[in-house]
Amino acid sequence: MKTKEDKRKHPRIDVIWPVKMDIKGETINGETSNIATEGISIVCSKPLPIDEIVYISLEPQDQEPIDFYGKIVWSDVYGIDQEDIAHGLGICFVQIARKDRKRYNDLVGLLVR
Repeated sequence: MKTKEDKRKHPRIDVIWPVKMDIKGETINGETSNIATEGISIVCSKPLPIDEIVYISLEPQDQEPIDFYGKIVWSDVYGIDQEDIAHGLGICFVQIARKDRKRYNDLVGLLVR
């Protein structure tokens, strides 16, 4: 039987980088839990709705931020009535500048090795 990991097209790389998300004029801070070539997983303190487009500034360690628009493809909204709960989000890239895409791919390539 295949596991969830087996079904993924692109390998995930566990890395924690700060992110700032702008959704409908509100800025939400979080951090990555893992990254892949086509998207990232983020942990933040607020649950966000699926299918929303968010502007994200990803801040890799010792690097300039990488800015892009992403779509929330999954959201872990369990425990929203409790304080200090971390919520997970899956984000796929929607729009990213060519130079930022190259920088991101280069970073992913370095981490895969």
